Amino acid sequence: RIGGMKGRAAVARVRALAMQGLVSRKGDTAGRTDLLSLMMEARDPETGIGLTDDEIADNIVTFIAAGHETTALALSWVLYLIANIPEWQQKLRDEVNEVFGDGPITPEGVERLKLHERIINEAMRLFPPATAIGRMATEETEVGGVEVGTKDRLVLALYALHRNETLWDNPDEFDPDRFLPENHKDRHRFSFLPFSAGPRICIGMKFAMLEAQAVLAAVIRDLRFEPEPDHEVRLRSTITLRPENGMPLKVFPLEG
Repeated sequence: RIGGMKGRAAVARVRALAMQGLVSRKGDTAGRTDLLSLMMEARDPETGIGLTDDEIADNIVTFIAAGHETTALALSWVLYLIANIPEWQQKLRDEVNEVFGDGPITPEGVERLKLHERIINEAMRLFPPATAIGRMATEETEVGGVEVGTKDRLVLALYALHRNETLWDNPDEFDPDRFLPENHKDRHRFSFLPFSAGPRICIGMKFAMLEAQAVLAAVIRDLRFEPEPDHEVRLRSTITLRPENGMPLKVFPLEG
C-alpha cells in the first residue's frame, strides 16, 4: 500500500514536470526537432487536430517511465554478453569506426549499424526487458488444446517463447547472425516479441532501437568491457527482467 502511494506520488511529480516543460515550450517550437516540440506540432492529416496538453504530458511520462528502464536493461544485457564474448565486441567496434570514423554519432549513420541492431535483438531474445505480455481474448478460440473464452486473460511468457527449441536452433546460445535477413525471413512472425506485435505493438519501438544503437555505438567506440569474475549473474523477473544485484563489469578506456 505504501509502495503504491509512493509510486502514484512519483508519477504525479514526473507528470507535473512534463506539463511544466510543455507550458514553457509553447510558442517556441518552430524549427525544433526534439520529441516535445514534434508532439506539440503534430496534426492529424485528415482533421488537422493536434494532441491536447494532457495527451502530450501523458506521452512524455510514458517515454520517460516505459522507455528509460527497458532500454537501459537491454543495453545492460548487451554489455554483459559482449564482455564475455570479446570477438563480438570487436566486431561492434569495427562497425562503428567504419560508419562514423572519428565523427559524431548521427541518426543517418545509426541506420547503417546493422550488426548493432542484430546484437541488440539477440540480447533481447535471450533477456527480454519485458518478460511477459498480457492480453484479453476478443473471441472464443483454442490455444494448444486449451479452450479460451471471450474476455479470458492470457499471458505470453516471452522469456520462454524466445528460448523455445521448436522455434530456435540452440536457443540458449548467443548468436546475432540468427537475425541476418536470410536467417530471419522464414521465422514465424510471433516467435520474437520484445516489443509485442499487432495493434498493441510498442509505440516507441523504433525510437528505442535507434536510442539503444546510438548509445551502444558511442560507448563501444571508446571503451572496452570485461566481466567481473567474482560476480554471479542472477535473473530477477518483476515487470522487467533485471540482473539481481546489478551488472558490475570491468571498463577500460581504449588506448590511443
